[in-house]
Amino acid sequence: IAASLRQALERGLAFRVPGLRNAVRPKTVMQHAFMSALLAKAPPVIIGAGPTGTGKTHLALAAGLNLLEDGKYRHLVIARSQTSHTRSCPARI
Repeated sequence: IAASLRQALERGLAFRVPGLRNAVRPKTVMQHAFMSALLAKAPPVIIGAGPTGTGKTHLALAAGLNLLEDGKYRHLVIARSQTSHTRSCPARI
């Protein structure tokens, strides 16, 4: 089952995004579900949560560009939360 799922993810479950040379290929079933939800006709609020490096931003940006290209939206706003790094901030005495 794992091998057939891997083959499906590598070949059949790809999303073509206009302007990108290669298709966006989710690596897991959850990534595919996330991308499908982002591209739904009337998506509710979608929250992508997970550890760093799991592809949330990559897939969200690809979906946003796809929706822009399709004319469903006129603008794409990319926001990032500001995090504080205690090591880079000098200690106040």
